[in-house]
Amino acid sequence: MPYYSVLMEGNGLQIKPLNDEQPITGFFTTRVVWSNNQENAIRAAIHLVELEWKSPPYSSHEGAKSLTLIGTECKQVGLLKGLLKKPSGFTFFSEIL
Repeated sequence: MPYYSVLMEGNGLQIKPLNDEQPITGFFTTRVVWSNNQENAIRAAIHLVELEWKSPPYSSHEGAKSLTLIGTECKQVGLLKGLLKKPSGFTFFSEIL
């Protein structure tokens, strides 16, 4: 089975910043998963991120329970990239008015 790199968008958050900036309403993140096809890769990547947001420290944020995830891009990657590159983290954004 090949490895896939899946870019996801998360929406539905309402994380209040410490200053007077706009609240964080979503994020982008990428995960690399091993799967037999693109559809299953997207499902597997979404499941991984959902598990992260059901655990501390993410689960304590307002909106964590209403988080929705969408796979926006999925591409097959090589064996070395699949084994060695394990992206993590999030790029957060706020709603633009």
